[in-house]
Amino acid sequence: MDVQDFEKTLQGVTEKVRRNAVRFGERFPPDVTAHLDYSAGLGGNVGWTTGFWLGQLWLTYQLTRWDQIRDLARSLGPTFDERLAAGVGVDHDLGMLFLPSRVLEYRLTGDEQSRAGALRAASALASRFRQPGQFIQAWGAPDDPQEAGRTIIDSMMNIPLLFWAHGETGDRLLYDRAMRHALTVGRYLVRGDGSSYHTFFFDVASGQPVGGRTHQGHSDGSTWARGQAWGLYGFALAYRLSGEARFLRHSQQLAGYFLSHLPEDGVCYWDLDRSDPEEPRDTSAAAIAACGLMELAAHVGGGLAKDYRGAARMMVCRLAERYRAPDEKEGLLAEAVADLPRGRGVRESTLYGDYFFLEALVRLLGKDVRLPWLF
Repeated sequence: MDVQDFEKTLQGVTEKVRRNAVRFGERFPPDVTAHLDYSAGLGGNVGWTTGFWLGQLWLTYQLTRWDQIRDLARSLGPTFDERLAAGVGVDHDLGMLFLPSRVLEYRLTGDEQSRAGALRAASALASRFRQPGQFIQAWGAPDDPQEAGRTIIDSMMNIPLLFWAHGETGDRLLYDRAMRHALTVGRYLVRGDGSSYHTFFFDVASGQPVGGRTHQGHSDGSTWARGQAWGLYGFALAYRLSGEARFLRHSQQLAGYFLSHLPEDGVCYWDLDRSDPEEPRDTSAAAIAACGLMELAAHVGGGLAKDYRGAARMMVCRLAERYRAPDEKEGLLAEAVADLPRGRGVRESTLYGDYFFLEALVRLLGKDVRLPWLF
């Protein structure tokens, strides 16, 4: 594919986002499609992925200046504040919820209500920091005996919210908790060979490490592809936002393992340690990793940066050529996997996979667009 091919793909993606916006109205699409369509599950702002729908709207608005898209995004924004106030689905995914919605809206429009809502979300995320163990609790209430000691690799895409809030307020506590959490994730969830645990447990009382365990991967010792991609991208962002060299090293470790475990066409299996051609791919993990590789390339020099950009371009090319959902369907990327062990969203489209496919095209083409994670 050449530049014109990628431009044509991006145009097709934004046109579909516009059609979906008209079709969905003020209802939110669900996390995953049914037969590559979201419409059967339309409803309120309740899932952990709804921020990625706002992210699609705000990126599309920046590219097209369609007022209808902007107006819809602005009308949906306050629902994020409402769910935070009501405690609906509030856990460590506050970053993925509020960065593509309220933070991006504030940065694009100057809306002070958006800023205030995002700062409250950052405070709520910081409150999940556990002093014993030095980590942000992923799921459940603080007194949940099953979850109080768990953190997960996905969290690296949430802590940019704390860095942003620190920049807005000067509150050092937010910065310190983001840093300490990222250091803990790097120490315990990134393995020596560059693979990663999906989740990791600490003793609640002492903070001592207990061990890694998967939730959505093949096994505790394997490498769940989407988790690896979250970590690759998240550590590159943490390096951008802090300058801490260890974060850059972790991102490179994760990138190396990811790239060395790709099948021939460059689109990963749902778990990087699976290789049977009958196993499902995960296009959402590939799209996230492509964005992470392009971010990583911005922080290294010479041939390595060229290699990362080349790998990202190859992956986006394969996604665009072979894995796009048909035009008549509402999803953007087919063949994503939400949760294979539970049989959920297998070979479907996902809100996050669709969002990161759009972001990857924007990054690849060098569009002058504000992204949720870069500030």
